[in-house]
Amino acid sequence: MREINFFKVILEKLKSSGYNILKFVAYGNFDDPDLKGYSQTDIQLFGIETKHCSNDGKSSVDVQLTVDTMTDLYRNENIDVFMVIASDRDYIPLIKAINLENKVSFAVTTKVHSNPVILSFAHQHQYIEDIFEFEANGISLRSSEEVGKEDSPIGVNEESITDELANKAFIVAQYLFRSPLWRTYKEGSGNKVGLYGFADTLRKNKLKTEVKSDIIHYLHVAHTLKFLTLVRDEHGMIYFEVGDDTDKVIGCR
Repeated sequence: MREINFFKVILEKLKSSGYNILKFVAYGNFDDPDLKGYSQTDIQLFGIETKHCSNDGKSSVDVQLTVDTMTDLYRNENIDVFMVIASDRDYIPLIKAINLENKVSFAVTTKVHSNPVILSFAHQHQYIEDIFEFEANGISLRSSEEVGKEDSPIGVNEESITDELANKAFIVAQYLFRSPLWRTYKEGSGNKVGLYGFADTLRKNKLKTEVKSDIIHYLHVAHTLKFLTLVRDEHGMIYFEVGDDTDKVIGCR
């Protein structure tokens, strides 16, 4: 496995997913031999701010990251999504605080050391191992979920839609158009709302008894019924726009 530049790949992945990055900070004890491959100067060349924390232990990183995040949470209204790249459950109170302020929490963790509890609180989640997918010719910036789906069909056969499926499609479309993710996107201060990420958010917060693949199917049904529109961009990402019958969804209480 060749050496990879963690920060470069993360930045490219976020930008290709449509995120407008307002702030990116790397915290750590940069005197630690384990970080000798990452000098602060090298990291800063990517436009990433670095914060050297003391040698007093891991807690100094936790405290500094939490204090800075809470400051931005209450003072910077331009930030809609807070991403925390860490696997420690100590960040659960921070993620809950982000959620309470009607912001989107996004956790990026490792599969090996990730605490499963943190996944139940974050609105969105992705494993680092899925972001860094290795291929023979280098690193793919697509998640494992997206690989092979760039050419998958959008929508379903209208004849296969039962009344129950139509009702499910209507409900997930309502969740979309009433979500803070959609609101900030349409106000011009947020990013595109992706199909797979939003389905994951619904599964964790609204439709906990459903499996993610079924929720994705409901959203495809909603596209066919014109409650919403699924659009595939040049990177293969599928995101939402309004449909011909979106007004019926928004106007129903």
